Amino acid sequence: MLVDGQAPRGDQQVLQDEELAHLSAFARTGDPTADGTLIWPQFRDPAGMGRILSLNAGGSSQVASGPELRRVHHCDFWDSLTPPGGRVGD
Repeated sequence: MLVDGQAPRGDQQVLQDEELAHLSAFARTGDPTADGTLIWPQFRDPAGMGRILSLNAGGSSQVASGPELRRVHHCDFWDSLTPPGGRVGD
């Protein structure tokens, strides 16, 4: 896919390929885990404490906990800037 008329760089292409593999697997089978990728964990915990697949550029995707992803993405900071009722789970 072209972004601003430019083909993705190497790490972006790897991420794009991974995303398309997951989407295609989900459309084909109902399970987003694709051959050659990490197992996409079933999300069961509405409080966000479960395991989540974090897609990252360059093939560095990983399964992480909800709290770990909140820490890495500075969610407490972003939540402090979001008006009440505008946060996920409000």
